Amino acid sequence: MKQKISYNSIISGVSIAIFIAFVAIFVLFWVFINKPFDNVFFWILVGLFVLCFCCIFGSIPYSVDADDDYVGEYRPFKSRRFRYSNIKSAEVADRDAQKGLRFHGRYKNPVVITFKDGSKYVIGSEDSKQLADYINSRVS
Repeated sequence: MKQKISYNSIISGVSIAIFIAFVAIFVLFWVFINKPFDNVFFWILVGLFVLCFCCIFGSIPYSVDADDDYVGEYRPFKSRRFRYSNIKSAEVADRDAQKGLRFHGRYKNPVVITFKDGSKYVIGSEDSKQLADYINSRVS
């Protein structure tokens, strides 16, 4: 079972606004470059933007996959897989229950995975009820 992760629309809007602001800054620097040191500063700024862009969007999860052995959260640079033998339970979480838990982003449909050692991890999904039921059926 593979599902895409849905994020809160406010977070998506803010990230788009930040991207547009960076593009506007780059265009302004490109248009108003007068001296050679301005050109060097511009390319340093472009390099920093590309590095930040890769770090941010490389760490955002884009899908969740649950198969017979693992629950996986996939990202462009680093994915996480959790073995069912380490999972105690999974439950659908409301947005207030996400506070204090380890997660990335603010998901529309969060699922809290509780491990046998007591730690918790929040993952997002398209259908949180279906994913929690699937994980619980594999755990028990």
